[in-house]
Amino acid sequence: MRLFLAVYCAYHLGIDRRVAFKILQPNLAVTNKYVVELFEREARLAGRLSHRNIVDVKDAGQTPDGIAYIAMEWLEGRSLEEALSNLGRISFKRAIGIVRQIAAALEEAHSKHIIHRDLKPANVMLIDSPDGSDQVRVLDFGIGKVIEETTASSPVSAVMGTPQYASPEQLIVGDKLMVARISIRWASSFTG
Repeated sequence: MRLFLAVYCAYHLGIDRRVAFKILQPNLAVTNKYVVELFEREARLAGRLSHRNIVDVKDAGQTPDGIAYIAMEWLEGRSLEEALSNLGRISFKRAIGIVRQIAAALEEAHSKHIIHRDLKPANVMLIDSPDGSDQVRVLDFGIGKVIEETTASSPVSAVMGTPQYASPEQLIVGDKLMVARISIRWASSFTG
């Protein structure tokens, strides 16, 4: 879906602050109803969530020209993927601090019956803070799932996201979740 998206730094006059202005590129997405559905779903799901570790959605809708958009808080920092790529590995203490914040974000989402389905280092932002500590924001609920709104046959119930980071809920083999696989993948992300 990223091929259909563009994110800009913009200024929201209504709230008098910079925002990340994410749009569906109309020349690519206008004929793809599935992509439009996922984009609108992201706005609705993220808009339901209010937590210090989840990106804050400020507004969503369509421009007068029919371009779908989501306005979110502007984040200064880098993705966890970028940080790990630059550093190779991070300390155990730092990794635990990051994972705790990711878990807090997921706890909030799960309390609203929302499963992220594409949680990976590229969808976790590390925000610059004055004291140098990591402040985490989880992004991109575009392929998230609301448990009671979907059925096993609906498109948003399909296995989605990046396979090596897929949520355990999607990786049921028989009656066993593939939790160990997920844990190992995340651990290897931190240790290089």
